[in-house]
Amino acid sequence: MSESDEKAQSAERQIEELAGELEETKIEASRLANELKTTQKEQELMRRLTAEGARDLEAAVLLAKSRLAGDAKAGLDAVVEQLKREKSYLFGGKEIEGINPSQRTSPAKEQRSGAGTLDRAGKKAAQTGSRADLQEYMRRRRNVV
Repeated sequence: MSESDEKAQSAERQIEELAGELEETKIEASRLANELKTTQKEQELMRRLTAEGARDLEAAVLLAKSRLAGDAKAGLDAVVEQLKREKSYLFGGKEIEGINPSQRTSPAKEQRSGAGTLDRAGKKAAQTGSRADLQEYMRRRRNVV
């Protein structure tokens, strides 16, 4: 074999390797493009649900995604409107019977102890730097605020 034949074979091997790498790169680019489209669609869905006043964004997104997967022709607007009609409790506006979302969640909260004890607890937490004192201050503050 001559030197030029070896160079030709070496060049052919490099061409084959580069062609394989190119194919892998194209496949990866296609996968990433699909992933990007999916992410952008999900973000747009979240923006629209948030704009409509979704209270439980995670649940609304999951329901909307399942509906979009079930009906590929459905648009985001149509799915959001359908969710608002069928699952109105996921969106703001009307209160659910007897439930005020701004109410405290624990019925056994301490009575408000006034600003004096809150100030003392805050000063103690600031002076000592203790986590326990800070937690006590935050607990008292939560009951007042």
